[in-house]
Amino acid sequence: MKTDHERLANLILETSQRLREWTMSPQATHGSVALTRVRIATLKFVLENQPVTMKELAEHLRVAPPTVTLLIQGLASNGLIRRTSGAKDRRNIRVTITPKGRRSLAIGCREMYQRLHLVLDRLTVQERNQLERMLTRLIMVTPTTEK
Repeated sequence: MKTDHERLANLILETSQRLREWTMSPQATHGSVALTRVRIATLKFVLENQPVTMKELAEHLRVAPPTVTLLIQGLASNGLIRRTSGAKDRRNIRVTITPKGRRSLAIGCREMYQRLHLVLDRLTVQERNQLERMLTRLIMVTPTTEK
């Protein structure tokens, strides 16, 4: 028999997974560019911190540098970000978001939130208020990871 903690942990994980799948499926697209959750997170970070280095991006996303390189290559080939090399050290690559990247991010976020609203609309006002209180409390008691 599962304990309260095990049942709650399973519910949290399943809810998280379902919401991720629902909000990103079908994948938000702008033109022929599919915006996955990782691509949206990348574009948001670049927009809010530009110009960013590949190292900063890898640390933020908590992935290995080769993974960021592939991610950035894909975003650049779709015209969503721009890479520039440092004048002194060509290995020092800086990343900025393009106007097309800004538009795609705005559309992708809007579509993601619209899909989430469809789920939240199935709850009563009282249930949404209760959910907000509980999620806020869960965030408050959850330790953040060290970078």
